[in-house]
Amino acid sequence: MGFLRLNFITLVGVFGYYSSCYSQDDSMKKVISPEEFYSSALSEDWKGVASFKSVLKWLKEGDVLIIDVRPKYDFDDYHISGAINLPLTDITEESLARVVPSKNLRIVIYCDNNFVFPTRRLALTTMAYPTIKQLGYSNTFILESSDSLEEFPLPLDGHKDK
Repeated sequence: MGFLRLNFITLVGVFGYYSSCYSQDDSMKKVISPEEFYSSALSEDWKGVASFKSVLKWLKEGDVLIIDVRPKYDFDDYHISGAINLPLTDITEESLARVVPSKNLRIVIYCDNNFVFPTRRLALTTMAYPTIKQLGYSNTFILESSDSLEEFPLPLDGHKDK
């Protein structure tokens, strides 16, 4: 069952990724490369990326849910204080409904690539983001990346050096 769920989530994530590779330009669609998509997804002017400053503000206001999409063993090592763990392989309509009280709630997702850029060629957040958006959670963001774990500007739980 887990294998089928993983394949379905991977399929949804890949579909979302490739459908996101199309940009609207005067009613004509232009295909952009995966490199261009990933670069634009992590640029500061892309609306899907949340800055550390914004996340700190939202945390103070209590207006955000932070989701760590890494496997549980990575989450147990360290994670952003107050974050919940929902691994990419466990993201379903039902699991999101259990942890997110409202589809309008602001959600920020992150993975290892947000601690040290880049740790993987394709970040877990790049697959989780379109999946979560397609399930109707329109107020979802990917956390911006940090240069190092030691200089990470948000409070961490479990990290020995923080």
